[in-house]
Amino acid sequence: MDTPQPSLPEELKPGDFYYEGEYLVFTAQYLLRRGYCCNNGCRHCPYREIDYED
Repeated sequence: MDTPQPSLPEELKPGDFYYEGEYLVFTAQYLLRRGYCCNNGCRHCPYREIDYED
């Protein structure tokens, strides 16, 4: 039985992220294009139901 291989991540485009100190922060633009919530509490997650404080 063949194990499915994960797809390669899509190339980042201008406006997909910014740096905050040493951290790379994804924008809603990228998260929407990715198409799902990873449940990690991303700052700009367009899928979350609860509005976390920034």
